[in-house]
Amino acid sequence: MDYVDASHATDLRTRRSVTGLSFCLAGGAIAFKSKLQPTVATSSTESEFIAAVLAAKIAKYLPTLLYEDNNATINMVNVN
Repeated sequence: MDYVDASHATDLRTRRSVTGLSFCLAGGAIAFKSKLQPTVATSSTESEFIAAVLAAKIAKYLPTLLYEDNNATINMVNVN
């Protein structure tokens, strides 16, 4: 399982968001990452989407599910 989250506009100087993600196997974390996003997101949905894309780039090499907690981001990803 992969859990991903973002904190919108956390950095007070640059107003950039922070991405956090964790990959778990058998109930334990096998990889994790926390990173300042490269661009300024104009909404929490945008910052969550940027985080989800980063996690998906890593998860494509693993047979895992990606868990996201922002409904607008989930709707954007699942649009046909």
